Amino acid sequence: MINTDQPITNPNNDKLGRMNFATEIASGLVNSFKDNNESIVIGLSGNWGSGKSTLVNFIVGEIERISNKQNQEIIVLNFNPWMFTGQKELQNIFLKELLTKFKSNQAKLHNVSEKLKDFLVYLTWLKYVHSGAGEVVKDVQDFLENVNKEKDITELKEDIDKLLIESKVKLYITIDDIDRLTPSEITDIFQLVKLNGNFANTIFLLAYDQRVVKQALIQQFGENGNKYIDKIVQVDYSIPNISRDTIARIFGDTLTNLFPEGELKALLEKEIISIKGQSFMKYFSSLRDIYRFTNSLKLRLSSVFMDLNIFDFLRIEALRLFNYDAYEYILTSKAELIAKKDNINNMIGIQPAEKETIINATQFDSLTKDILKELFDIRDWGFRKNIDERELIKDRRVANKHFFDRYFNLLLGDFDISEKLFEKFNNDSTIEEKEKIIEQMAGKDNLVKFLHWVELKSNDLEIGKIKAIFTAALNICEKNKYIRTSYLGLGSDFNFLINFCHNLLGGVSIIEERRNIFLTRLHSKNGNFTFVDYYLTDTMMLVKIRGDEGKPVYNYIWNTLYSGYEEDDNAFFDEVIQFQKDSVLYLFKKYLKDNKSLSDDELTMILPLVKIYNSKEFTVDFPKLIQSDKQLLHFIWLSIKRSYRTYSTKIYYEFSESQFLPGLEKEQVKDRLDKMDRNSLDENKRKVFNFYLKAYSDGFKEGLYYDIDDLTKII
Repeated sequence: MINTDQPITNPNNDKLGRMNFATEIASGLVNSFKDNNESIVIGLSGNWGSGKSTLVNFIVGEIERISNKQNQEIIVLNFNPWMFTGQKELQNIFLKELLTKFKSNQAKLHNVSEKLKDFLVYLTWLKYVHSGAGEVVKDVQDFLENVNKEKDITELKEDIDKLLIESKVKLYITIDDIDRLTPSEITDIFQLVKLNGNFANTIFLLAYDQRVVKQALIQQFGENGNKYIDKIVQVDYSIPNISRDTIARIFGDTLTNLFPEGELKALLEKEIISIKGQSFMKYFSSLRDIYRFTNSLKLRLSSVFMDLNIFDFLRIEALRLFNYDAYEYILTSKAELIAKKDNINNMIGIQPAEKETIINATQFDSLTKDILKELFDIRDWGFRKNIDERELIKDRRVANKHFFDRYFNLLLGDFDISEKLFEKFNNDSTIEEKEKIIEQMAGKDNLVKFLHWVELKSNDLEIGKIKAIFTAALNICEKNKYIRTSYLGLGSDFNFLINFCHNLLGGVSIIEERRNIFLTRLHSKNGNFTFVDYYLTDTMMLVKIRGDEGKPVYNYIWNTLYSGYEEDDNAFFDEVIQFQKDSVLYLFKKYLKDNKSLSDDELTMILPLVKIYNSKEFTVDFPKLIQSDKQLLHFIWLSIKRSYRTYSTKIYYEFSESQFLPGLEKEQVKDRLDKMDRNSLDENKRKVFNFYLKAYSDGFKEGLYYDIDDLTKII
């Protein structure tokens, strides 16, 4: 719940251990003054927010309890001058409050109220009041006509004292929040106490911050003001500052009880010891500071904690509340403070001490500088090296450019991704739900960032969850056609998903488990393969071939599934190659029935292997794919665009014999073209037709590239 910072009245809620102190003071007052008629002024001095008002409440409560137990008649007047701040004649206001209290206790005090009324009017007439002298309240002015102005004020006071003594009633007057007043009003209060503090059977209990009060009195009376309190207050109790341990304890209890049962509460309980050890805790010097901070968290933290680093959020919130200049500095210095890539070492941060140097150059106090360094000096202090991007993203640090704005907007931008979504995707969703999330990210053009961050956040996942993510990603990959836009299809969603799966497996520590996930996927298809399944086997076999030839494989997908030791690899690759053979035949037969089942780029990838692994089937079935002139020209075009280069922003195509797709023979193709009716062809097909004849006449020379539009060539 929200802490209202109101003074506590119930001792059961005493967090600072003030109750014993209150009982000691109350007991001393009641027992020491029950048998005499003296007056006394007691001061309770403490810093703003140190719990003075709560202590006053506890003392009054104990006075009432003890007095009632001893059958001692008392009257308590709680006068808070802050309620009347800005009004003149605080003395009159105080006496009128006291008069009202006396009238409500006529049975105890008999005629005291009438005498006090005369006293009030007389003081007004004599201009005893410091501020507002000469100004009288209308209802007081009415009495002036009936009062003997020649009567000695001493006699009036003696009459009041006599009546108070005869009534045997102890009058306890508390005056709180004195340090909230203006300097002139503070002076008024102490003059008020000086003027009234010697009534019989009267005890004043004053609560104030001595530093504030002394400064106000010095402002009014010069250096003499420094001794003014000592002349009025007979007993001065100093409320001790709250210890750092007590502040940490209360903050911890308040924070962990701030939210209902759930993920946030569990997180706070888990991290509370570390939180209490943070530098920002030094900003807290009172319960007021703690409640101000935790109340802010109550309204903000529950909606954002999953999307931010909780330690960074608490640091920034502390700066916002206790050093707003530093908070604004962060906002205006984003470009300097966030982590950057080092182009030389490809590390986060330009130089190891760069952020420390920038922060030390500011004019902030040492505590604020320490907090800024905790936020933006992202070195691993144990090794004096910079934390890499993986850790910044995984930990949702404000120093990462992707997260910075979250801390200040407190909502996600159009291209930001909720941490709850990552949590759901990695841990709490079915394969079907994971597929929907991937599709959702692709629809928002967030797929690359999403897959990258899932990869970073999945290191600690159990194998079963990694398998589910692997499966979901490949299922979505099956819905995307492979498009050969560049080497290995870089830039397509298909390839982003495949590479994500490669990186996902790379995070599994044991090679046998990586291979098992890979093969389990292929086994699960039960022979009903897609191009993705073939692509897995083909790219895996490419790593094997390169590795066996002694060529580097570090930048090829599935390189972490290749050990390089023949005895370890044989069984695994035997299965992979069998899946490759089965998948290309399955896909080829499916394409014969439905030529939309594979894209052009997919078809050109599988045809060579169909010819190698299934020569008889290929020889019989391939001619069915080029029966018409339109089909033949299409396969010629697929052969041509297997090799091209860009020159002066224009694409030039090569057409050597090595580019012919399996099943195409150059002489047979030439014979069919010679018999073809050119006039029946549309413009694009006519370009392919002419291109073939030109390349044929040039001998299908390697390294010779043509502009397909006008058949100009470059070498």
